[in-house]
Amino acid sequence: MMFYAKSYLINKQAAEDIVNEVYVKFCQNIESIDADKNVMNWLIKVTKNTALNYNRKMKEVPCDHINSYNEDIPSIDLEDKIVLRETILDLDEYNKKLFYLYYVEEKTIRSIGKLLNKSKTVIWKEIKALNEKIKKRLE
Repeated sequence: MMFYAKSYLINKQAAEDIVNEVYVKFCQNIESIDADKNVMNWLIKVTKNTALNYNRKMKEVPCDHINSYNEDIPSIDLEDKIVLRETILDLDEYNKKLFYLYYVEEKTIRSIGKLLNKSKTVIWKEIKALNEKIKKRLE
């Protein structure tokens, strides 16, 4: 659980706090959790959601999470996935943040603008430029 929490959080103390909070939630909800289903999946999902909520509250963006981002992309083959992952890892830190916020957390352009203290138009142009960088590299 700690390893999973650290992948979403910037500091170790916050990850420890999140894991403790998840176990408290587990104890509070133990009656409603279906034991026939995989309990570990429940714990991981709650850990992820709790960590993302913490990041939103603290306005933190864990760029290190991009390094482990390996989401299944069903419409492309393995070689393309590898190239896409390498392309993302080669981005500068700011573009990694944009990628993470827009594609991983699926935040709106407006909310990204608020988080980064930039206008909606600027964020839209930066995401468009980011898409062009990725597209060019994939060609």
